[in-house]
Amino acid sequence: MTSRPDAVVLTIDDEESVLFSLRNFLEDCNFKVLEATDGRVGLEIFEREKPDIVLVDLRMPEVDGLDVLGRISQSSPETPVLVVSGTGNISDVVEALRLGAWDYLLKPISDLSVLEHAVNKALERARLLKENRAYQENLEGKIKEYRDSLKESRAQVAMAEENERRRIAQGLHDGVAQDLAALAIQMQFIRDEIVDGENVEKMNEAIDIVQKCIDEIKSLTFALSPTILFELGYAAAVEWLVDDFKGRFPAKFEFNCHGYPKSLTDNKASLLYRSVRELLVNAVKHSQAENVWIDIARESGNVITCVEDDGIGFEGTGAATQKGRVGGYGLFSISQQMEHVGGEMKVQSGLNSGTKVLLTVPEGD
Repeated sequence: MTSRPDAVVLTIDDEESVLFSLRNFLEDCNFKVLEATDGRVGLEIFEREKPDIVLVDLRMPEVDGLDVLGRISQSSPETPVLVVSGTGNISDVVEALRLGAWDYLLKPISDLSVLEHAVNKALERARLLKENRAYQENLEGKIKEYRDSLKESRAQVAMAEENERRRIAQGLHDGVAQDLAALAIQMQFIRDEIVDGENVEKMNEAIDIVQKCIDEIKSLTFALSPTILFELGYAAAVEWLVDDFKGRFPAKFEFNCHGYPKSLTDNKASLLYRSVRELLVNAVKHSQAENVWIDIARESGNVITCVEDDGIGFEGTGAATQKGRVGGYGLFSISQQMEHVGGEMKVQSGLNSGTKVLLTVPEGD
């Protein structure tokens, strides 16, 4: 193990002869040596020069070696501190190691190669620790970049999906639904011309079928991309959604809005609406809830949506504890998308205690 030619060693000892001996040997080993005859001066030199390694005696006036060791270990734990002391008391050794000493050498050192080996070993360990820390920081940075990129990609995919849903919904509304409506009108005209009662009844049945198709297309259109969401806003769309659920499920739904959000972007409004829809589906289909409460409020520049039910619930809180899925999103996915737009999701639940989900999103861009 060779010595680092650029390494700076700070030696702190109140014995001039010891400092002289250490300086001569360490300089012969190609180290640059700094010296201090007491702990106070040693700490001053350490703060000013930032040496690579420190050799310190224990028994010194004013500030002793243990105090020096403790302060350096606290302020600069990556700097190796080796105790070189004439006391071999086991309690001193234990205390020094507890305070962060990297090694403990007894004076007098008859074979100075032992000192060289200890210094080089400590410097090598410090180098490896520094490289490992740099590697971890770089890895954490890469992971963060990847996560940010993944979140951005998810947001772009979500927006692309929303645009495609709006396009399909618009096509169904302007195309198929309008054609069926025109067909129903024509069939009504034809029915009015029929004099045979049996054929009139058959025509009425056919008109009913067409009307059901129109209703289904309207429902599908709203599920794909509710026009009311972009025309009247998020709160109005959720209110319509709750009314729709009231007509399709036996559970009781209660909707309250305290201050209509006015400045949500289409992206945020769509994300909130679909999240609420999936939470409602989860409440009535999976949680077996009998009562569901939906509240929307504005507070401190945020839109806060609360979806609560009295269903079977689940153990734990937070998105990660829900192992199953919540419709097509899943709680984890909702949480991730909330974070991407600067919001958050909080979940409170317990077995047979229902579930409460808070969605918070800042207004504006």
